[in-house]
Amino acid sequence: MSAQGESSGLVAGAAIAGAQGQSPLVLDVLWLYPDILNLHGDRGNAMALKRVATQLGVTTRIQRVERLGDRFDLDQADLILVGPGELAALPAVVDALCPMTEQLREFVNVGKGFYLSGPSAGLVASRTTRCDGSVIEGLGLLDLDLHERQVIYGDDLIIACGDQELNGIQIRMVNYHLGPDHDQAPLGRVLYGLGNSGEQPDHEGVRRKNLIATNLLGPALVKNPWFTARYIREVLTRKYHGLTLPDPDPESWAFERQGAVAARRFNQSKKTLPGVLQLL
Repeated sequence: MSAQGESSGLVAGAAIAGAQGQSPLVLDVLWLYPDILNLHGDRGNAMALKRVATQLGVTTRIQRVERLGDRFDLDQADLILVGPGELAALPAVVDALCPMTEQLREFVNVGKGFYLSGPSAGLVASRTTRCDGSVIEGLGLLDLDLHERQVIYGDDLIIACGDQELNGIQIRMVNYHLGPDHDQAPLGRVLYGLGNSGEQPDHEGVRRKNLIATNLLGPALVKNPWFTARYIREVLTRKYHGLTLPDPDPESWAFERQGAVAARRFNQSKKTLPGVLQLL
């Protein structure tokens, strides 16, 4: 079933629940340009949001924004999802979003979700510098500079994010260089893998409120449903004050937990390249 078909089915499900006297909790997701920013199978993150939200008792409505000229209403969205894309695609996407810069800034300031992975962080960064010296100006929602790598680096990646451990992979096309803005912080601390940059080797990604940019792929929201659940809770708390969501059955995520244990054991015994942290 297509994402649009899934969305229609979810809306219908919400209507049925309403007719039965229930007031369903709803997570409204804007999925921006999935056929333009489409690397590394990260479209699975949209499926993960729906699956985990369902486990939490939340209905998910996903609106795909296909073309750069398509309009969308930020007021009706709780979370924006952006997959990783080629650096060459970023200038056109920035141009499409530029008229909405202040609206997007307010979207972040009020605590709504904005999740970007890989090079697509350049959309909300200050700038991205390519290997040939050319610069892609971003929207400036983060104090962040991206630098294209001469060589793409691929490996596993494991980080500590608060009291949670997140695992996945990285296909590193860009390094992240975080500025001193006190309203942002690294998403996590590297336990295994390559950090944001040589200057920040033990940091991974960046977070400002519920705006997250990360090189953790996998897709990350699929492989780490405990993090996905926490993120959904944090995003929906601003919409539904005093919200309390039940914890899913522990067995719901048994497969993902087994995979995380296996990845940790494997990377504990692996020889690493220079610059790769191994703190497991």
